[in-house]
Amino acid sequence: MKMMEQLPTVFPDSSKATLKKWIKHGRILVDGKVVRDLRATLREGAILALKKKKNFLELEIEVLYEDSDLIVLSKPEGVLSVATAYDGVNTVHGVLKNHYREVYPVHRIDRETSGVMVFALSKEGREGLKELFFHHTIFREYRAIIKGQISGEGTWTSRLKEDANYFVKPHPDGDLSITHYKVLNARGLVKFTLETGRKNQIRAQALEAGFPILGDQKYGGSTNRRLFLHAYRLEFVHPVSGKQMAFKAPIPFAT
Repeated sequence: MKMMEQLPTVFPDSSKATLKKWIKHGRILVDGKVVRDLRATLREGAILALKKKKNFLELEIEVLYEDSDLIVLSKPEGVLSVATAYDGVNTVHGVLKNHYREVYPVHRIDRETSGVMVFALSKEGREGLKELFFHHTIFREYRAIIKGQISGEGTWTSRLKEDANYFVKPHPDGDLSITHYKVLNARGLVKFTLETGRKNQIRAQALEAGFPILGDQKYGGSTNRRLFLHAYRLEFVHPVSGKQMAFKAPIPFAT
């Protein structure tokens, strides 16, 4: 049997375009060896596997899932999601543009925050994902370590607005921002889920509540260490296939 005939049975959730891309980049293993020939004939009983590449892209970005319409990544802290006036290359979007013909940002997380994020790889994927984010039907869960003693669970509701110094804070004319929290342990580990997705929402509301995120030099938790905020989980209905998708990125700091 030809390899391109066998691969869809091994990876049924991946498109032909994705399978061809994996072959091109040397990610398909046949009996433990890389095979880059689309027309390769497989022996009976050959074992096919996907080579795991933790650093498939530059900047230590890990690919969690990919098809012809979208790509889900785990971003390290310290890397911009998209270009700014100061850096248009060393960003997640900039790196992806070196590997894909079409890449559309639909989701951002702060430079200082690590974790799961999604980009569209087709116009159909872009429009579908934009709809999901607009209607807040994408489930986003963060994990963080806060300063101070908070207990139980609850909801922070406020109106947030960015000032001329790019600092987000409560303002009567700001956008409605809703964050649900639940304390997970006595060491300050908190689960946050977003009902809305404003810029710096968790960080600004945590400061407003008197429990800034540990390591947040902008919003009151200053320290020499990293920002202890991580985009832990992302769930949504695939905008093209309609399949339920769920992804997690392990927390990269002690909890």
